[in-house]
Amino acid sequence: MPDRDLAFEWLVQSERDLRGARVLASSRDPLYDLAALLAQQAAETALKGFLSAHGLNLERTHDLVRLLELAAPIQPGFDRFADAADIL
Repeated sequence: MPDRDLAFEWLVQSERDLRGARVLASSRDPLYDLAALLAQQAAETALKGFLSAHGLNLERTHDLVRLLELAAPIQPGFDRFADAADIL
């Protein structure tokens, strides 16, 4: 059963993580390593929000490739992000 509240929480956190990544990467003294960490976290939490919204039980993983594998059958367009997920 879809968990809309949990999905919303994941997506709100994803937006915050992405905003943080942008701030860190664009500051006067950029912290690219921390920006990359938050970018990965933003992608992970967005995917977990998507999966929660579609009623999938979430695996305890930080593996973006695995999360995309779970999301692709629901929304086939997700497979185009596989290379970027592998980098993060």
